Amino acid sequence: MPRLPEDRLADDGTPAHRYRCRAATCGWEGLIERGALAAAPPAPEPAPRHRLRQATWALAGLAGVALAAVVVNAASHRQGPSARGSGPVVAQGVSHDGDALPADHPMLALVDEAVPAPASSPDPALALRQRCAWGQPGRSPYKGTVEQALNAARLPAPLVQQVAAKIRAHDVSDRVAISNATIRAEASGREYDPKAVVMTYGRTLCMATQVNFKAGHTERADLYVVSDDAGKRYSVMVPDVCGNVSVLAERGKSLPVAVLAAAQALADAKPLRLAGDPKAGDLLQTLGLRDTSAAREVPEPGSLPMVALALAALAWSLRRRRTGR
Repeated sequence: MPRLPEDRLADDGTPAHRYRCRAATCGWEGLIERGALAAAPPAPEPAPRHRLRQATWALAGLAGVALAAVVVNAASHRQGPSARGSGPVVAQGVSHDGDALPADHPMLALVDEAVPAPASSPDPALALRQRCAWGQPGRSPYKGTVEQALNAARLPAPLVQQVAAKIRAHDVSDRVAISNATIRAEASGREYDPKAVVMTYGRTLCMATQVNFKAGHTERADLYVVSDDAGKRYSVMVPDVCGNVSVLAERGKSLPVAVLAAAQALADAKPLRLAGDPKAGDLLQTLGLRDTSAAREVPEPGSLPMVALALAALAWSLRRRRTGR
């Protein structure tokens, strides 16, 4: 503000300007030497209430990012099994017969390399496919034998006969309830992965089949569980509606208990870990299995952008706090 006459009378030669504080509760007015403002100490830290407000906004931003991640993930699950990159997108309640295995597919190559082909049979061998969706129970009942299904799935020969005998005698180990979320044994409570079923239909065996019923729909099946000499469990279900012989993968295992013999024989025969063999990695991915040699789990690709957004929101909040803007 302009200097007053008394400021000029009292001028001692030191350059100064008159300032007034505009805050209603301040009322200060006086002279300040020129250049003093530039050398003034930094502004005091924000009041605790201001810091609390900043922290609240930061938490709100992170909560918004987390909510967006949940919504995106839920939408992905509602779109059906193939919406996450396993094949053509299909709606819930729709079946998809999967894709044929190419001639150089790791499953076929590793079967020839690691596991002898099953004994010849008067019936033609089952076709092999991958990434199917089981959305319409009863649509395509299995037309082969139990032995054909389990041989095509490359279970060890002694267990093939053991499971076949149990099924013929209806020597059921448990009953399971099948839904899009899980396949759960009713007596033992053991859960199996509904996205990694090795399932037959017609005269086909399809690896990495995913349950894709209409929302809320469930089916029931007989469960037959056998173990090899090493104590490894193999779980085979036969749904009531279609009789589709299916090898199950136990949920929460690094490698499911229903390890196909092709992958198991490769792991036993080679000194290198499966992670070091690109063919084995491709095979496990096709079967819906995970490699036990992996040192740590890798997050789903869809979660990485969500983490990046959360970090960006946190960085923005911290920058505002430092700059006061």
